[in-house]
Amino acid sequence: GDDDVEKILDVIIHPQGKTLAINGIAIQKVSDFIGKLNVILFSPDDLFIFNDQPKERRRWIDQEIAKINPTYVKHLNLLKSILKERNSLLKRERIDAMYYDILTERMIEH
Repeated sequence: GDDDVEKILDVIIHPQGKTLAINGIAIQKVSDFIGKLNVILFSPDDLFIFNDQPKERRRWIDQEIAKINPTYVKHLNLLKSILKERNSLLKRERIDAMYYDILTERMIEH
């Protein structure tokens, strides 16, 4: 598959930000670059995984999964968007039960 093809990855950091490229072709979205080079590195700084709040551990795990599964990022972002909309709905005085059910079903999909 595509994973077996040798690629040249470029990351250029400059005062305006960073430029990413695969085989000399600039990449516009960072999510298209994530997961192209998988490396495992453990350091003493990684102890935060055990000491941080659950929210931070989930964020870290999400980032690590995204590196090996780019589709995960897409579904995670859609899920977060739907969750935000559903939470907003729940804060209203009157809740549209049908809309709530639709949002819940969409969350389950992702």
